[in-house]
Amino acid sequence: MNSSFFPKKINFLIIFLIFFLNFINIFISNANIIETPMSKPNESVWRNKSNIMLPANKPDPALFMMSIPSDVTPPLSKPDPKSIFPEATKSLTEMVFLRTNIVTEREKVLALKLEQNEGINPLLQRGGFNSNHAYSAVLAIENIADLRKLPVGLEVRILSPENNKTGAFTFKISKEFNLYAILDKDLNWVAFKASRPIRNEILLISGEIKSSLYLSAQEVDLPEDVLMEFVQLMGYSVDFQRQIHPGDKFKILFHQTFDTLDNKRLGLEKISYAELDVSGEKLKFFRYVNKDGIYGYFDKNGQSARKALMRTPINGARLSSGFGMRKHPIKGFTSMHKGVDFGAPYGTPVFAAGDGILEKVGWINGYGRYILIRHNSTYKTAYAHLNGWARGIRRGARVSQGQTIGYVGSSGRSTGPHLHYEIIINGKQSNPLGVKMPSGKPVPEEERGRFMSSVNKVLKEIEEFNKI
Repeated sequence: MNSSFFPKKINFLIIFLIFFLNFINIFISNANIIETPMSKPNESVWRNKSNIMLPANKPDPALFMMSIPSDVTPPLSKPDPKSIFPEATKSLTEMVFLRTNIVTEREKVLALKLEQNEGINPLLQRGGFNSNHAYSAVLAIENIADLRKLPVGLEVRILSPENNKTGAFTFKISKEFNLYAILDKDLNWVAFKASRPIRNEILLISGEIKSSLYLSAQEVDLPEDVLMEFVQLMGYSVDFQRQIHPGDKFKILFHQTFDTLDNKRLGLEKISYAELDVSGEKLKFFRYVNKDGIYGYFDKNGQSARKALMRTPINGARLSSGFGMRKHPIKGFTSMHKGVDFGAPYGTPVFAAGDGILEKVGWINGYGRYILIRHNSTYKTAYAHLNGWARGIRRGARVSQGQTIGYVGSSGRSTGPHLHYEIIINGKQSNPLGVKMPSGKPVPEEERGRFMSSVNKVLKEIEEFNKI
């Protein structure tokens, strides 16, 4: 092989490599390098504005969809459940005539009372029904009333089929309803409920306190249930044991109901307005139901009548020992009494002074049976010498203001039944009768207009009564 062949091959490779490198260099130098724009160009400069108007809102599909006409009229409001029942009548014979067109004599209706350990079946037989009629009557009414819970002494009015063209009986199953059972022309029982007609009344009663609020309320015929709710409402702002004096005045606008069949008062529906003039200071509170359906009492400025804490978390008690230095009845020496004592009979309910969490429930030395409620980071209340705790009262449970938490007793170092009550502010006991109570929640700002409309309506009702 020729030796000059290798140098020639090497020269050829070198020339080829140089040519290849030059080609790469020329390619790179002529390549288009894309640069990143500095910023997005202003579209309004180069794009012509369109004359096409965009729709303001998405169109309602119902506007271009075919509709099927309907004759159904929706109800204006939710119907009263009582409207589906017939109205109870004054006498049993009236209802028998309405249902059967049979005239019967009112004088033949018997009024029997349910005796101890007696059921409807034996009572009907006692009133003249045979055993078959009495048995079938029970089957007809057992799905309408719970016959196992009928009270002793319940009055049952009976028209016996004996010597009459038909038979029937009726009795009251609640304040709102009567039960009727009538034998039809085929001697089959027809049983149903009927609503008792109830009359609503609005009354405005005012009076002046002479010796006590209770006696003065009796003088002007203020119902006792109205007085009790009035005292509970005003009890957040007034100490009825120390602040009430002769010459103080009260005024209450309230709603009550009457059973027109018996012409008997059923009870208080609501207090719309409460006013108390205490030593020249007038407390005026209006009932208001908020948008969530929860009611409360507020002054005309929307401030709540309810305080965060109650001064006296017990009803009908007398103040037996105040806050301060006193001679201890058991120890015999003078010491600081860091609460107030309310004398009351054994078993009198004790209420939670405010919403909170039960921090302590148990026996504590001289306090006996003891409850401590934490209301917030500032306020706590304590209750001592209890006879026992209410159901569900245990450490860590949440309680609401006015909820029964225990009962008056004489446990621990005590000489008689009473409640020892403390208000603890930032860890220090304070006088419950002298401390300024924190206010409850006012009417929300967004509901002020609605609240004022309610207030004006009540004031107009009071004005109408004043004209009489």
